[in-house]
Amino acid sequence: MTAMAKNLEKKPEIYDNNDGNVDKDWKDWKTKHGKSYNTPEEEEKRKNAWLETRVRVTEHNKKYLDGKETYSQAANQFADLLPGEGPPTGLIMPK
Repeated sequence: MTAMAKNLEKKPEIYDNNDGNVDKDWKDWKTKHGKSYNTPEEEEKRKNAWLETRVRVTEHNKKYLDGKETYSQAANQFADLLPGEGPPTGLIMPK
């Protein structure tokens, strides 16, 4: 079986921010992606952004499971980015 076929069999992520595992999930996600923050305030902002990403991903993946979207999503290494930040693209923005 090809890697693509295996990926198609994988269930999309459906996150529950109310299941009591959020703190563990946050810690596991930070460990997986090598994330650390300089202050408790920064960590709180990043965690809130990560939680919002999980909500968006879950809403999208529910549509995917209903056949209303053609691809699934997951909370990747960029899930803690704040509004206005974006993943690095290598592109230089014009001034």
